[in-house]
Amino acid sequence: MVKNRSGKDPGQLRRIAPGNAATHAALVLFFRAAKSLDPDYYLRDDGVELAHLGEPQRAPLGAASFAYFPSGIVDEAGFHRLILGQPIGALHTLASARREVATFELLAVAPKPISVMALLGDDAHAQQIVIAHHDALHGAIAYLEQHAVATRHHENERVDAISGVRFTHGVSRSLDPHLHSHVVIANLGRAESGRFGALDQRGFRAHLDAASALYDAHLSGRVCALGLPTELTPLAQAVFSTRQAEARQLRFERGAVHRRAFGDDAQKQPTTRGNLLLRWEHQLRIVGLARDDLVQPVHEQRPPQRRLDEQHFAQMLLSDDRRITRRKVVEAWGWASGGAAARDVDAAINLFVDRPPTRFEQELREADVLTTARERRVFGNRPLDAEELRRWLTAARHREYSAPLRHLDLSDVRSRELRRSDQGWSR
Repeated sequence: MVKNRSGKDPGQLRRIAPGNAATHAALVLFFRAAKSLDPDYYLRDDGVELAHLGEPQRAPLGAASFAYFPSGIVDEAGFHRLILGQPIGALHTLASARREVATFELLAVAPKPISVMALLGDDAHAQQIVIAHHDALHGAIAYLEQHAVATRHHENERVDAISGVRFTHGVSRSLDPHLHSHVVIANLGRAESGRFGALDQRGFRAHLDAASALYDAHLSGRVCALGLPTELTPLAQAVFSTRQAEARQLRFERGAVHRRAFGDDAQKQPTTRGNLLLRWEHQLRIVGLARDDLVQPVHEQRPPQRRLDEQHFAQMLLSDDRRITRRKVVEAWGWASGGAAARDVDAAINLFVDRPPTRFEQELREADVLTTARERRVFGNRPLDAEELRRWLTAARHREYSAPLRHLDLSDVRSRELRRSDQGWSR
């Protein structure tokens, strides 16, 4: 049984809310620290529901994963070595005996409409969705490697690469369509000084919101580029949300404060894709739906967004009392980009926000990251492409239109929400 570090209910995944739910999209990345790990929990589920698409169900993830899987294939022995912190060639584990956490787990969950299209749609589109899911996850992991990982040494040294394994599944324990990936990360890293040490989970938790925004932006952008709908009909949403219904029933029986944990669920029953399709079609027939009635129709295909939604960006950035840091800018830019790739978001922000020299980010001014109304009138909203954004910033600085913005009282959130929409966020 997997237990978390705090000793509370086993297997609970902490969902870190990014602030005001009215202005933020749903978080899609979850994180936990596992004091011990049962390898069979991950190895026994082969993800047969996705096998017909030809995408590998398990794969190494992270720039340092070759130390455990040099062939690029995840095997049981290598997975055990990763949990122990013993790379190939090491005579013994490199992890400290005082280490309290064996591994970290990152859970990437695709939105329900995308999960349904991946499991019930045609194979060509389903394969593209799964590929997009994996690419978005790789982008989020690359961001965490660059900005969030450090050892727990006194100097808090950076780690440039992590070692992990991805396990992708297509159904939940209730056998609903549920595209998700478990990423098991070794709690061991090599710092810049060459020393090995346990990873500091505070970095993961601090940057989880930003990584979640990058994952969602990449995935939604790829799905929209395929011309696929991104919303289910309300009835279809209810049909394929039986796990949520079970959670509500459990809370009713055990009290409103009860949190669902792995121990509350039965094991996922082994089945075949054929049986799953029969099950889902039966669920649809009960409520009078067919497979063609699942999604909201797309009346017109929107072209890819080429410029940042500045008003949405400002709302995301100022809608809560968290201080403005680089990771918060990444989070807001990702949600407001309309579907930019993770590497493009990071590259764009590097043009006007320097990477902090230490893991502790400095607070930024609003004038450092927001545009003025005059800049938007003259040059338009900021481009999402890094090279175009570089030219935009050069032109704006040359014209000397970057006047400091009036400071907002961040405690008065309600007054900003009641501001007339036509005023936007101009100062």
